[in-house]
Amino acid sequence: DHPEHHPKRPHTRTRLTPMRNAAGLTLTVASSFLAVVALLVNSPALFYMGTALVATIFASRAQAKWAVRDLAIERTVPERTEVGETISVTLEVKSARRFARPLVTIQDRIPKSMPHEIVRASIPLAPSFGQPIQIQYRIRPLRRGVFKWDEAQVWGSDALGLVLTDSKVHTNLSQLKVIPKPIPFELNLLYRVQAGYTDTRNRPLAGQGMDHRGIREYAPGDSLRSIHWKATARATKILVKEFDSPSSANALVLIQNHLGSNVGTREGFSLDLMCGHAAFLIGELVKSAEEVFLEQIQFDGPDLTIPMDYLAGISADGSNTLTEKLSQHLSQDKPFGHHFLFLLRMDHALVDVLSGDLGAASTLYIYNPSDFQPGRLVTLDDAIHPENIRKLEQTGARVQIMTGWQEGIRAAV
Repeated sequence: DHPEHHPKRPHTRTRLTPMRNAAGLTLTVASSFLAVVALLVNSPALFYMGTALVATIFASRAQAKWAVRDLAIERTVPERTEVGETISVTLEVKSARRFARPLVTIQDRIPKSMPHEIVRASIPLAPSFGQPIQIQYRIRPLRRGVFKWDEAQVWGSDALGLVLTDSKVHTNLSQLKVIPKPIPFELNLLYRVQAGYTDTRNRPLAGQGMDHRGIREYAPGDSLRSIHWKATARATKILVKEFDSPSSANALVLIQNHLGSNVGTREGFSLDLMCGHAAFLIGELVKSAEEVFLEQIQFDGPDLTIPMDYLAGISADGSNTLTEKLSQHLSQDKPFGHHFLFLLRMDHALVDVLSGDLGAASTLYIYNPSDFQPGRLVTLDDAIHPENIRKLEQTGARVQIMTGWQEGIRAAV
């Protein structure tokens, strides 16, 4: 998740820049040639004309240079936005010198790590002393993250438009938090209605607590330790014990983000897609779960500001594996009805943890690294390898392969 791995956007510098510079250079060469010819033919009038033209060029360069000097720029940017949402950025420009400036064009130096689309560029302006001028431009961020920048590029020209120069101006430090857009996927949270058993209290995340409430047919995600062997023998189908506890409707969401777990190209990154799916999942969980934990963040209301901010800033540089993060929650003796784990790399220690008596159902959302790196071969280090899928399913966890990542990325922007 390093900046050099981010998609690079097309350069937004105006194409007029090299044309104007070429025009000024052409006039400079032509005036010099005119002066030389005047000396050769001994024509004072021609010499004075060439000299005047050279002086005009140098004056134009000086004016263009001064046009971008001594400017103060203050940026106002929204605190947060969502991937693909258009926002307006305001630039207030002040002049510290008492002289008339020609038109200048300001181009914000948006971080390269934030891919974006320019919806409307800023317009040229002529700032004057003591009269701040505000201009706006509109952009669409195309990737989640927390982005900071404190520079702008100013392009100035002379009054005749012969020469164009630029200068880098330091601005106030601005920060934009781009939260992921929820990406819908096939989601099954309803385990309460099974053959021979109906949960009349309508608790979709009912799990394994301390109180034995009834018997129902086995469903993916049920622990093998909950199988009711005597009832299964009589019914000739697998039946499990249904448990309940006051905290059985608590849900835990964990995302794999240790170093090296994020793969992708300019077309998309696995961690970005995980965050989009996680945003959709927690939005659904808060409708039915009593409490929801996203990593170490606990929330139980409709306000998802804190978890969404966390998803905006998460990067693949964590030191804890998915197993270590799950073990930390289990060591706190906090009962959960369901664990939701997003992973791409295989964490072999996770099999032992899931095989234990967790007292909760587990769902694993697994991603294929070949989707993000075309031509990449699947190995035993990848969770989607058939052998790893078999081991994870044997723990009683429900495994869901996440597909259609291209559609998910496009839906996010």
